[in-house]
Amino acid sequence: CNGEMDDQNFYSAAISAQMEDTVIPQFASALAFDFNFAFDIRPGDKFQAVYQDPDPAIPGGRPVLIYASLVTEAKSKQLWLYHVPGEAAPAWFDAAGHSAAKSLMRTPVEGAHVTSVFGPRMHPIFEKVIVHKGVDFGCPVGTSVFASADGVIEYAGIANGYGNFLKIRHSPTLETAYGHLSAYGDGIKQGVTVKQNQVVAMTGNTGNSTGPHLHYEVLQSGEPVDPLTFATEETRALAGKDFEAFLARKNAIDTARDAS
Repeated sequence: CNGEMDDQNFYSAAISAQMEDTVIPQFASALAFDFNFAFDIRPGDKFQAVYQDPDPAIPGGRPVLIYASLVTEAKSKQLWLYHVPGEAAPAWFDAAGHSAAKSLMRTPVEGAHVTSVFGPRMHPIFEKVIVHKGVDFGCPVGTSVFASADGVIEYAGIANGYGNFLKIRHSPTLETAYGHLSAYGDGIKQGVTVKQNQVVAMTGNTGNSTGPHLHYEVLQSGEPVDPLTFATEETRALAGKDFEAFLARKNAIDTARDAS
Protein backbone atom coordinates (compact mmCIF):
# COMPACT_ATOMS: atom_id res chain seq x y z
CA CYS A 1 0.00 0.00 0.00
CA ASN A 2 1.02 3.62 -0.57
CA GLY A 3 0.26 6.42 1.84
CA GLU A 4 0.98 9.97 2.90
CA MET A 5 1.43 11.29 6.43
CA ASP A 6 -1.50 13.30 7.78
CA ASP A 7 -1.43 15.93 10.53
CA GLN A 8 -2.08 13.36 13.28
CA ASN A 9 0.33 10.40 13.48
CA PHE A 10 1.71 7.49 11.49
CA TYR A 11 -0.91 5.05 12.77
CA SER A 12 -3.73 7.30 11.53
CA ALA A 13 -2.06 7.75 8.13
CA ALA A 14 -1.39 4.01 7.77
CA ILE A 15 -5.01 3.13 8.53
CA SER A 16 -6.15 5.72 5.97
CA ALA A 17 -3.85 4.03 3.42
CA GLN A 18 -5.55 0.71 4.27
CA MET A 19 -2.39 -0.82 5.69
CA GLU A 20 -3.14 -4.03 7.60
CA ASP A 21 -3.32 -3.27 11.31
CA THR A 22 -0.77 -5.94 12.26
CA VAL A 23 1.70 -4.64 9.64
CA ILE A 24 1.88 -1.13 11.15
CA PRO A 25 4.19 -2.06 14.07
CA GLN A 26 6.34 -4.14 11.69
CA PHE A 27 6.78 -1.06 9.48
CA ALA A 28 7.67 1.20 12.41
CA SER A 29 10.12 -1.37 13.78
CA ALA A 30 11.87 -1.80 10.40
CA LEU A 31 12.56 1.94 10.12
CA ALA A 32 13.12 2.66 13.82
CA PHE A 33 16.91 2.86 13.42
CA ASP A 34 16.72 5.64 10.81
CA PHE A 35 13.63 7.61 11.80
CA ASN A 36 12.12 8.85 15.00
CA PHE A 37 8.43 8.45 14.16
CA ALA A 38 7.55 11.02 16.81
CA PHE A 39 9.99 13.69 15.62
CA ASP A 40 11.20 13.19 12.02
CA ILE A 41 7.92 12.78 10.13
CA ARG A 42 5.73 15.60 8.84
CA PRO A 43 2.41 15.84 6.94
CA GLY A 44 2.98 15.06 3.27
CA ASP A 45 5.83 12.59 3.83
CA LYS A 46 5.23 9.45 1.77
CA PHE A 47 5.47 5.78 2.71
CA GLN A 48 5.02 2.43 0.98
CA ALA A 49 4.59 -1.07 2.39
CA VAL A 50 4.53 -4.44 0.65
CA TYR A 51 3.56 -7.52 2.61
CA GLN A 52 2.79 -11.18 2.06
CA ASP A 53 -0.59 -12.58 2.97
CA PRO A 54 -0.54 -15.13 5.81
CA ASP A 55 -0.04 -18.80 4.99
CA PRO A 56 -3.57 -20.30 4.95
CA ALA A 57 -2.12 -23.53 6.37
CA ILE A 58 -1.11 -21.72 9.56
CA PRO A 59 -4.07 -20.96 11.88
CA GLY A 60 -4.05 -17.36 13.05
CA GLY A 61 -1.27 -16.40 10.64
CA ARG A 62 -0.56 -12.72 10.04
CA PRO A 63 0.70 -10.77 7.03
CA VAL A 64 4.48 -10.33 6.91
CA LEU A 65 6.00 -7.03 5.80
CA ILE A 66 8.71 -7.60 3.17
CA TYR A 67 9.37 -4.05 1.89
CA ALA A 68 9.20 -0.66 3.61
CA SER A 69 10.02 2.82 2.35
CA LEU A 70 9.68 6.27 3.85
CA VAL A 71 10.44 9.58 2.14
CA THR A 72 10.66 12.77 4.20
CA GLU A 73 11.94 16.24 3.38
CA ALA A 74 15.24 15.46 5.13
CA LYS A 75 15.93 11.89 3.99
CA SER A 76 14.52 8.72 2.49
CA LYS A 77 14.97 5.01 3.13
CA GLN A 78 14.05 1.78 1.33
CA LEU A 79 14.37 -1.57 3.09
CA TRP A 80 13.89 -5.19 2.01
CA LEU A 81 13.36 -8.18 4.31
CA TYR A 82 15.85 -11.01 3.76
CA HIS A 83 16.58 -14.21 5.68
CA VAL A 84 20.33 -14.82 5.64
CA PRO A 85 20.94 -18.60 5.46
CA GLY A 86 21.80 -20.05 8.85
CA GLU A 87 20.43 -17.11 10.85
CA ALA A 88 17.52 -17.49 13.25
CA ALA A 89 15.29 -14.79 11.75
CA PRO A 90 15.06 -12.50 8.71
CA ALA A 91 16.44 -8.97 8.91
CA TRP A 92 16.12 -5.65 7.08
CA PHE A 93 18.67 -4.45 4.50
CA ASP A 94 18.97 -1.47 2.16
CA ALA A 95 19.65 -1.73 -1.57
CA ALA A 96 23.41 -1.97 -1.01
CA GLY A 97 23.01 -4.86 1.43
CA HIS A 98 23.70 -2.80 4.55
CA SER A 99 21.80 -3.87 7.64
CA ALA A 100 19.09 -1.50 8.85
CA ALA A 101 20.03 -2.34 12.42
CA LYS A 102 22.37 0.22 13.94
CA SER A 103 24.17 0.49 17.25
CA LEU A 104 21.12 2.22 18.81
CA MET A 105 17.44 2.46 17.98
CA ARG A 106 16.17 6.02 17.48
CA THR A 107 12.84 5.35 19.20
CA PRO A 108 12.88 2.69 21.96
CA VAL A 109 9.12 2.85 22.61
CA GLU A 110 6.04 1.93 20.59
CA GLY A 111 3.84 4.62 19.03
CA ALA A 112 5.05 7.58 21.08
CA HIS A 113 5.43 11.30 20.38
CA VAL A 114 8.16 13.63 21.65
CA THR A 115 6.94 15.87 24.47
CA SER A 116 10.27 17.29 25.65
CA VAL A 117 13.67 17.43 23.94
CA PHE A 118 17.26 17.34 25.20
CA GLY A 119 18.76 20.50 26.71
CA PRO A 120 17.84 23.37 29.05
CA ARG A 121 14.13 23.73 29.81
CA MET A 122 11.77 25.13 32.39
CA HIS A 123 11.08 22.15 34.64
CA PRO A 124 7.31 21.57 34.86
CA ILE A 125 7.45 20.65 38.56
CA PHE A 126 10.35 22.67 40.03
CA GLU A 127 9.56 25.77 37.88
CA LYS A 128 13.18 26.65 37.15
CA VAL A 129 15.50 26.09 34.20
CA ILE A 130 17.20 22.70 34.44
CA VAL A 131 19.13 20.79 31.77
CA HIS A 132 16.94 17.96 30.50
CA LYS A 133 19.37 15.06 30.10
CA GLY A 134 17.22 13.03 27.72
CA VAL A 135 14.09 12.99 25.58
CA ASP A 136 10.53 12.44 26.80
CA PHE A 137 8.15 10.32 24.73
CA GLY A 138 4.47 10.75 25.59
CA CYS A 139 2.50 7.49 25.52
CA PRO A 140 -0.10 5.59 27.59
CA VAL A 141 0.93 3.72 30.73
CA GLY A 142 1.93 0.15 29.86
CA THR A 143 3.40 0.88 26.41
CA SER A 144 6.29 -1.46 25.50
CA VAL A 145 9.83 -0.13 25.98
CA PHE A 146 12.61 -1.79 23.97
CA ALA A 147 16.32 -2.20 24.64
CA SER A 148 18.00 0.23 22.24
CA ALA A 149 20.86 -2.22 21.66
CA ASP A 150 22.35 -5.44 22.98
CA GLY A 151 23.66 -5.02 26.50
CA VAL A 152 23.62 -5.92 30.18
CA ILE A 153 21.19 -4.53 32.77
CA GLU A 154 23.20 -2.30 35.12
CA TYR A 155 20.31 -1.22 37.32
CA ALA A 156 16.58 -1.88 37.63
CA GLY A 157 14.79 -0.20 40.53
CA ILE A 158 13.78 3.09 42.14
CA ALA A 159 15.97 6.10 41.32
CA ASN A 160 14.70 9.25 43.04
CA GLY A 161 12.86 11.54 40.59
CA TYR A 162 13.12 8.97 37.81
CA GLY A 163 10.71 6.67 39.63
CA ASN A 164 11.09 3.11 38.38
CA PHE A 165 14.34 3.27 36.44
CA LEU A 166 16.38 1.04 34.14
CA LYS A 167 19.95 1.44 32.91
CA ILE A 168 21.61 -0.76 30.27
CA ARG A 169 25.33 -0.88 29.49
CA HIS A 170 26.01 -1.55 25.80
CA SER A 171 29.80 -1.08 25.75
CA PRO A 172 32.53 0.27 28.04
CA THR A 173 31.57 3.80 26.92
CA LEU A 174 27.88 3.59 25.98
CA GLU A 175 24.78 3.31 28.20
CA THR A 176 21.06 4.01 27.85
CA ALA A 177 18.59 4.82 30.64
CA TYR A 178 14.79 4.64 30.89
CA GLY A 179 12.73 6.44 33.53
CA HIS A 180 9.20 6.76 35.00
CA LEU A 181 8.43 3.10 34.24
CA SER A 182 5.37 1.23 35.48
CA ALA A 183 6.88 -2.27 35.27
CA TYR A 184 9.83 -4.29 33.98
CA GLY A 185 9.90 -6.97 31.30
CA ASP A 186 10.03 -10.67 32.12
CA GLY A 187 13.26 -11.60 33.87
CA ILE A 188 14.69 -8.07 33.81
CA LYS A 189 17.08 -7.52 36.72
CA GLN A 190 20.66 -6.42 37.31
CA GLY A 191 23.22 -8.52 35.44
CA VAL A 192 20.80 -9.93 32.86
CA THR A 193 21.85 -9.80 29.20
CA VAL A 194 19.31 -8.29 26.80
CA LYS A 195 19.04 -8.11 23.01
CA GLN A 196 18.27 -5.10 20.85
CA ASN A 197 14.49 -4.61 20.38
CA GLN A 198 13.70 -6.85 23.38
CA VAL A 199 10.86 -5.60 25.59
CA VAL A 200 12.59 -4.58 28.83
CA ALA A 201 9.92 -2.44 30.51
CA MET A 202 6.56 -0.71 30.27
CA THR A 203 6.03 3.04 30.36
CA GLY A 204 4.46 4.70 33.37
CA ASN A 205 4.07 7.84 35.42
CA THR A 206 6.30 7.18 38.45
CA GLY A 207 8.69 9.59 40.16
CA ASN A 208 8.66 13.31 39.33
CA SER A 209 6.30 13.09 36.38
CA THR A 210 3.38 15.23 35.22
CA GLY A 211 1.88 12.60 32.93
CA PRO A 212 2.47 9.16 31.38
CA HIS A 213 5.69 9.11 29.36
CA LEU A 214 9.10 7.52 28.89
CA HIS A 215 12.21 9.50 29.81
CA TYR A 216 15.06 8.17 27.65
CA GLU A 217 18.77 8.98 27.97
CA VAL A 218 21.90 8.09 26.02
CA LEU A 219 25.18 8.39 27.94
CA GLN A 220 28.58 8.39 26.28
CA SER A 221 31.51 7.95 28.70
CA GLY A 222 29.07 8.86 31.48
CA GLU A 223 27.95 12.13 29.88
CA PRO A 224 24.40 12.58 28.51
CA VAL A 225 24.10 13.25 24.76
CA ASP A 226 21.05 14.07 22.64
CA PRO A 227 19.31 10.76 21.76
CA LEU A 228 17.71 12.34 18.67
CA THR A 229 21.02 13.37 17.07
CA PHE A 230 23.51 10.85 18.49
CA ALA A 231 25.41 9.26 15.59
CA THR A 232 24.50 5.59 15.34
CA GLU A 233 26.66 3.10 13.43
CA GLU A 234 25.88 0.40 10.89
CA THR A 235 26.41 -3.09 12.23
CA ARG A 236 27.16 -5.13 9.09
CA ALA A 237 26.90 -5.45 5.29
CA LEU A 238 26.19 -8.51 3.17
CA ALA A 239 28.95 -9.72 0.86
CA GLY A 240 29.70 -12.49 -1.61
CA LYS A 241 27.05 -15.17 -2.06
CA ASP A 242 24.90 -13.70 0.71
CA PHE A 243 24.73 -10.38 -1.16
CA GLU A 244 23.97 -12.13 -4.48
CA ALA A 245 21.14 -14.11 -2.87
CA PHE A 246 19.83 -10.91 -1.25
CA LEU A 247 19.77 -9.14 -4.64
CA ALA A 248 17.75 -12.01 -6.12
CA ARG A 249 15.25 -11.71 -3.28
CA LYS A 250 15.18 -7.92 -3.62
CA ASN A 251 14.50 -8.16 -7.36
CA ALA A 252 11.62 -10.60 -6.75
CA ILE A 253 10.07 -8.22 -4.20
CA ASP A 254 10.51 -5.27 -6.56
CA THR A 255 8.82 -7.18 -9.38
CA ALA A 256 5.84 -7.89 -7.13
CA ARG A 257 5.84 -4.27 -5.94
CA ASP A 258 5.80 -2.93 -9.52
CA ALA A 259 3.01 -5.33 -10.47
CA SER A 260 0.83 -4.11 -7.62
